[in-house]
Amino acid sequence: MSDTFEFIDAEYATSRQNDNPAPSIVQMCIWTGVSRSGYYDWRNKPESATARRREELKRLVVHFWLFEAARGSRLTAPGV
Repeated sequence: MSDTFEFIDAEYATSRQNDNPAPSIVQMCIWTGVSRSGYYDWRNKPESATARRREELKRLVVHFWLFEAARGSRLTAPGV
């Protein structure tokens, strides 16, 4: 279920960033078969401990790659 909510959230944010007319949250909830209240409950839920750990790990990985690049290491960052 959270995949559907993430999809709705991402689509709405992307269309708003690009100044495209976005379908409303209500329309997207109807199209995907989820309740509005479920979406808003998911959106307002505090970040989980796992999500916090993943974000910290991401920061550490980025820091490592930037540090190695600054030292002139031959390692190449993913996507570079």
